[in-house]
Amino acid sequence: MGPSDQQPPEPAGSAPPPRRRGCLRALLITFGVLAVLAVAVVIAVTIVMKVSANRPSSGEAIDGRPTRQGSEASVTTDVPPGAEDVDPISPDEMLVPVARNPPVNPCADSGPDFDIEIMGLDGGDRRRIGEGLDEGSTGEGAVNTSKEEMWPRLSPDRRRLVFYRAPNAKTGEICRYTVQELWMANVDGTGVRKVFSNAQKLELASRLGWPSEGSLQGHADWAPDGRHVVMVLGHAPSLGPLPLLNQGETQLFVLDVDTGDLRQVTRRVDDQGRGVSSDPSWTPDGSSIIFVGCPDATPSCDDMQILSVPSDAKEASETSVVFDAPGRNGNDVYVSPDGKSISWMEVGVLETKLFAAEFVPGREIQPEDAVLIDAHGGYANWSADSSQLIYTRLWLGDRFAMYSNSFDGQPSERVSPPGTDEVFMTPSP
Repeated sequence: MGPSDQQPPEPAGSAPPPRRRGCLRALLITFGVLAVLAVAVVIAVTIVMKVSANRPSSGEAIDGRPTRQGSEASVTTDVPPGAEDVDPISPDEMLVPVARNPPVNPCADSGPDFDIEIMGLDGGDRRRIGEGLDEGSTGEGAVNTSKEEMWPRLSPDRRRLVFYRAPNAKTGEICRYTVQELWMANVDGTGVRKVFSNAQKLELASRLGWPSEGSLQGHADWAPDGRHVVMVLGHAPSLGPLPLLNQGETQLFVLDVDTGDLRQVTRRVDDQGRGVSSDPSWTPDGSSIIFVGCPDATPSCDDMQILSVPSDAKEASETSVVFDAPGRNGNDVYVSPDGKSISWMEVGVLETKLFAAEFVPGREIQPEDAVLIDAHGGYANWSADSSQLIYTRLWLGDRFAMYSNSFDGQPSERVSPPGTDEVFMTPSP
């Protein structure tokens, strides 16, 4: 460029050239649009949450429970020693952990804690377990304490429960895996005792050659005999407070709650020692344990199958497929008490979906046989007579609101109070 082509310098204090003014204007407009959109999103979410918080019904209208024909499952359950004088709770009642306005962050270390309540299947006649006991029944000798009491599971004779206790405000299931301990009590709040401690978990890890850091336990559920529970034990590295379960090893174990005897049921690992077996529950006849996990050939994966293993297995590496579909991530599977139906939820990136299907032992469920119960359904379980599926929704204002689907051609009916700051999790009818 020659001297004649050079532009004279801009005078001090002059306005920016038109091109620069255009860029600034565009930037300001962009920020303005983003601000308006942000406000609109906040308003829309608030409106949706307010509407959802008072929603009387939700989910699909299912006319008839997906169920097989044939006789019901039948198992004799004896009353365990020491529980003879405990009155069982009614088949029309359930156990539910409840908290008021728990922290949004499921891995928080402060805030309101969950306590276990007994309530009717319609949400009525609520009472905290042990609330009628003497005022001196506090601390670890009570069911409900200042810590988190979560994941209650009612025994088949409806006289006892197991539950997990964790430090305050560890409301997220995955966040609690490494710190919670398994406890047991009578449904009247007496007989509270620790069943499987963190010390026992670490002793098992040492014996099996697992690293103690990242050792975990969770998801206990009763056998039909009312004497054993199946549970998850294992280890996993963590990303912050969250264990990376598919990078560790989780296996199924059966524990005698009265003697402490422990038996390893599965041993499903790849060549790097990784494997996922989780979310177990028994079939009502006691013959099998249903759970979710990766395929036998690749025990570490992201998409969970629903699998089955004989309940008397010892370190089984082979399983039977109950349900599998590409890209579908099953969780929290339960067979109905009559043994004729099965339910599970599927976890996506931004949603959960609740499904049910007929259950035929030994027959794989096909994707087209899965009946959608609720596009935002979460933790679910069957009523004692198998007629209802009780579940919590995991969606905006319905965050852990509780619903029941009776398969009567009507949408799911809300059983938790509307417009409340209470949340309800992991019901055990």
